[in-house]
Amino acid sequence: MNPCTYAKHLMLPLLFALAFTLPTGCGSKAEPAPAASAEEAVQRIAKGLEENKPVVLWQALPASYQKDIHALMHEAIGKIDEKSWEDTVKTAQMLHKVLRTKKEFIINHPIIADMFGKEKASKLIDGLLPILGEILDSDLAYHSKAKTIDLASFLDTTGSKIMAHLLETVKSLPGVAENSRLMGLAEELRNDKATKVSGDGDKVVLRLEVKGKEPKEKEFVRVEGKWIPKEMADDYAEGMKKARAQLAAITDKDWAKVNAILKIGSSDVQAQLTLLEQAATQEEFNTLLTALMERAMGGIESVAGKHTRNTGGGHRGPIDQYFYDVNAKKLFVVAGDKLPPIDAPSGKGKAFKAYVFSCGDCSNEEERFVGYYEGFTAEYKAVIERAKKAAESGKATGPEDMLFMEEGYGKGRLISTDAITWFEQNSPEGIAINHELSKKCEIGGRLRPCYPGFD
Repeated sequence: MNPCTYAKHLMLPLLFALAFTLPTGCGSKAEPAPAASAEEAVQRIAKGLEENKPVVLWQALPASYQKDIHALMHEAIGKIDEKSWEDTVKTAQMLHKVLRTKKEFIINHPIIADMFGKEKASKLIDGLLPILGEILDSDLAYHSKAKTIDLASFLDTTGSKIMAHLLETVKSLPGVAENSRLMGLAEELRNDKATKVSGDGDKVVLRLEVKGKEPKEKEFVRVEGKWIPKEMADDYAEGMKKARAQLAAITDKDWAKVNAILKIGSSDVQAQLTLLEQAATQEEFNTLLTALMERAMGGIESVAGKHTRNTGGGHRGPIDQYFYDVNAKKLFVVAGDKLPPIDAPSGKGKAFKAYVFSCGDCSNEEERFVGYYEGFTAEYKAVIERAKKAAESGKATGPEDMLFMEEGYGKGRLISTDAITWFEQNSPEGIAINHELSKKCEIGGRLRPCYPGFD
């Protein structure tokens, strides 16, 4: 399976829970009696969400649904070994500390500042810190508790705090709240008024009204004494069947690979976070974070085609990238999902990806310069290309290929300042290239990455 497929399978049970919103604590609480009518059921949810109580969504589910979701989630978490879980939690704890202690370095990193702006980046970190802290203080931080976690308690305590933090953060960001799916969903669920239009017994149609929006009608049915949307009831059995089948399809060998990848990934990220935590100056921090960001945005993500941009009209497509024709000694532009090296347009030799920067305005060609060139070894590129083809055809990437991509990235990705002499990205020479790049704009301006079409 490719990384995205693994993530989907690993998170599937959590997504069922998160569909009814966010995380956790301990000490279960007696569930209130079912609503007497569909109107009352809707108003309970509206009132609960207004008070940042996501548990009302869980309480609105039929008992058999709750049982199924618990079983699925517990089984999936139980398949992840305790050490891998602990390593992942430790990584999250280290990330929390870096965000807290190095916030000023983070928001002043040139790429972060250029991408978000310092004020927005600061608010994002301020919002993320308490959310991550609540999760790390919950039962999710302990594998033995997580694999038997009670979602009613989970949502009633920490979930309430996280929901409040999340909504507060979104509201604090200009232009984000208006376009946020979370805010949109919250507003839809916080119906101002629910009125019965027709129906009787266990089937009714409600007119739902929200301020500033057109009223809409929705069918509700009573299942095991709970009123839920008819579309949910109609789709539930098939959806749960598919979820169980997907979970069952992951073999013990697959789970072993997942656990190995979690351990490898955690160890690598922890090493990087340790370096970030120890950074004493902005320059040192910039060098380390830039190298980490380049790695995170490299070949593995290209399998899923994640380098995207808004090209207008709501369409999202690959970010165009600069490539360098070694024979012609000039830059040209190609779609960002091409893995270097590729055949050069001059018809002779190869072309490599060029990471272009500026200390000032990217639109000024005279101020742009190549920081370094990128290529991949033939072996590593072959594995990534195989994974891309599998993803495009809807097939799963083999676990061996997935493990190779994770383990071999540091050696498989090569960088150069002249497209002739190449170094592994994690070698002393490769690290030195990034270090020298970070000092390029010391005299004046700030280091900015430049992309075609973003000038």
